[in-house]
Amino acid sequence: MKKLLQICTILTVLVILSCSNDRLDILSQKATNSITVEISTSQQVIVTVYDFNYNLVKTLHDGYLSSGSHSMYWNGKDLYDNSMPSGVYNAKIETETNTITQEIIMVR
Repeated sequence: MKKLLQICTILTVLVILSCSNDRLDILSQKATNSITVEISTSQQVIVTVYDFNYNLVKTLHDGYLSSGSHSMYWNGKDLYDNSMPSGVYNAKIETETNTITQEIIMVR
């Protein structure tokens, strides 16, 4: 019996953030399978994924990050390890002083 392999492609936007003067700026964008957060000072950072209706799907990071670049990968699953359907999702990045949201398009 052949086992079928399910292909999952997650198209996300690389979000590079600069946290200075209480502002977040998107500096660069490209298709990738991870979310990259770049911060200029060490601080608390929360990275979450929400569905189109802003229901929480998954928390990718909730804790302290040192200054620099940090990548988080969303595997397309929810809090209970269920595979999410293709569609538009939102990645929300919160720092101690700023919040930014970026669309994620997942194609299965």
